[in-house]
Amino acid sequence: MPTRTRAWIARIAGAGLVAAGLSVGASSAMACACGGMVGPDDASTVIGRETAVLQLHDGVETIHLQLSARGHDNEAGLLLPTPAPAEVSLGNQQMFTDLFRASQPRHEERRHLFGPRWLFVGDGSGGGADGAGAPGNSGVNVLSVEDLGPLEATVLTADDPEALEVWLDEHDYVMSEEFASVVQPYTDDEWAFVAVRLTAEGEALDGDLPPLTVTFPSDELVYPMRMSQAATGHQETRTYVLSEHRTERTDPTATGGSTPEVMFAGELEVDGLESADLRAIVSSTPYLTTIDQEFSQPDRMITSDYVFAAAADDEPFQRVIYEDTYLIPIDVAVILGLLVLVAIAVGVTLTVRGVRQARPD
Repeated sequence: MPTRTRAWIARIAGAGLVAAGLSVGASSAMACACGGMVGPDDASTVIGRETAVLQLHDGVETIHLQLSARGHDNEAGLLLPTPAPAEVSLGNQQMFTDLFRASQPRHEERRHLFGPRWLFVGDGSGGGADGAGAPGNSGVNVLSVEDLGPLEATVLTADDPEALEVWLDEHDYVMSEEFASVVQPYTDDEWAFVAVRLTAEGEALDGDLPPLTVTFPSDELVYPMRMSQAATGHQETRTYVLSEHRTERTDPTATGGSTPEVMFAGELEVDGLESADLRAIVSSTPYLTTIDQEFSQPDRMITSDYVFAAAADDEPFQRVIYEDTYLIPIDVAVILGLLVLVAIAVGVTLTVRGVRQARPD
């Protein structure tokens, strides 16, 4: 294991990052705190977006996590709660690229006789965008430690936040003051945790961080979010749910002041997907539901974990960007119309004048 520097850890509640700061050894390691990562000596990395791919199949849930960061630090830590002890591995970046492409709007052309150009301004187009098994201190049980190259993942259980805090401190993690309050619901529910040291040696954490794949037994499709209640900044999540049918959110956070927005719903074809991991998932759970949600006040708007269930039907949905084309731009049509009116007026005037001149005195 690399030399311990005091590392900062933050939680990654399935997708929303918040915090439980931890710091690791002599050099600076950071932690996600309230949607960002914060390290010693005022070093900081901001999480711009978190994305997750979710699948529940045969009683096993898999979460693939992707974070995008902006900053200049080179270490970070994450703390992820799971309903049961998890297996952890490195994820696949191409999977996220494939799902992003699949969820994009389609383009359709609309033809009109008259278009919106006005006085020759514009282009006439329309549309919108858019150490295994070894016990730790009393109250914490370390189930496994995985060396994943750029990541070191420790799976553990804790009796209470205090015991978890002691273990993290013994392992050179430093936590934020909000840690106990956001962890308490998970220890009360007897969830497990994945503590991850993320180290990009010699590189700043700027851009997409290495994806993480977490697998655990579960009776329902759930995405941990309650720790994001400690966030103070804007939070933004995207979930790609792969299932046999279209899914929808059924948790209180889906109706707590910020409405989830379905960005795509439909069955995927294996052909055209570059990620071998994604092709394997789609072969058994082909229906993709892409859902975005944003929180301007996460401490008040996030009240639960995300929970997903089958929707009432499998009606597909895809956003559409319309590209409008016009046979006659409206400004040209207006000018032509005015010329016609002028011609009619001139014709009427000349006719009336001719009649008057032809009338005998």
